[in-house]
Amino acid sequence: MGLHVDWLDAPAVSLELLRTGDQFGEDTVTKQIGLVLHYDEAVVIEGNRKELLKLLDRARCAVADLDLTIPRTTPQAGAPT
Repeated sequence: MGLHVDWLDAPAVSLELLRTGDQFGEDTVTKQIGLVLHYDEAVVIEGNRKELLKLLDRARCAVADLDLTIPRTTPQAGAPT
């Protein structure tokens, strides 16, 4: 089975926060916080406040530090080699 990938446009994704015990779909949040990214489907990332803030900060830093002026040195996925 291959990796399932959904490509999302950032403006089309909404965000919701859930707490322990909250229902989402047929499931219940079991960790302290459930960070929900909504689009046609949904992704729930569970953790405590410190874990989620660390994850979000890593993502923010990665985006902020990305130098878009440097050309790619590796082929893009699906590109002929």
